[in-house]
Amino acid sequence: MTFQQLDNSSDQKTANWKLGQKIKTYPSVQIKKFRWGLIIGGVALIIFSFIFIVIYVIRLIDAINQHGRAILISQSLPVLILFFVIVPLGLLILIFGIDHWHDSFILYKNGFSRQKGKNSQTWMWSEITSLDSKLKEVVFAGSTVDNLEEVRLKDQDNHSLTIKNRNQMYSELISTIRQKTLPWLHKRMVIDLRNGKMIQFHDNLKVKLYGVEVNGIHYPWSEISFRNRKNGTFELITQTNKEPIYQQKFRNIENFDTLTHLIKNPPTKFISTPDNTSYAEDVRPGQYIER
Repeated sequence: MTFQQLDNSSDQKTANWKLGQKIKTYPSVQIKKFRWGLIIGGVALIIFSFIFIVIYVIRLIDAINQHGRAILISQSLPVLILFFVIVPLGLLILIFGIDHWHDSFILYKNGFSRQKGKNSQTWMWSEITSLDSKLKEVVFAGSTVDNLEEVRLKDQDNHSLTIKNRNQMYSELISTIRQKTLPWLHKRMVIDLRNGKMIQFHDNLKVKLYGVEVNGIHYPWSEISFRNRKNGTFELITQTNKEPIYQQKFRNIENFDTLTHLIKNPPTKFISTPDNTSYAEDVRPGQYIER
């Protein structure tokens, strides 16, 4: 199974063995906040709480000497709040920061792992069943000021994972995940199409072995191409006059990346013999062209 929740060192060693050689580590985009903000914040809360507790206790002792022990009822509440609320809160923040110290994505030859807190998830390239790119618009005062890209993965057990592209390092990670995953998805879909299956990517947009069907009209692979607009719109166009025959926001298209990869690499190109078991070993990561 692709998704694994690893709770002990033996499970972790088994997963690492399956994943193969380690290639690169991509720290969490929030790791600096966890390392410094949370840890320093937690320690600061604890230290300042104890300082105020000591100061307040000294003042409280002076008040007791002047007015008697009865004053404890009205004056001890701040100390209790600091000791039973603020100090535990500081400890929780500190522990949370330490637990997430090593949050990261680790890239391996055969897949990748995600470390979040004490939990680790492993994803094998060969077992990912869905790869979707989504584009989220950042709107300010009614205008789009930025576009945030994210990739959503699913496995054969319908587990999902979303990776958001928030910096240059994560852009590299997402690009690598595409390059490693798409050949496996492409191969799986070509085999399905060769076996007579039809794959639906959106309403009125279906793919068969010898072409694409749009609103019931068949277009051979050789007659179509596509383009992606900056506003996140996918356009299926004709090869001859470049006229659009289908338009849709690609965030609404299921397995969008695989669809574009099929158009760039038509499935009939990889059928080597008539039997249903054949599949040319020509689908390599180097064939994938980055969008």
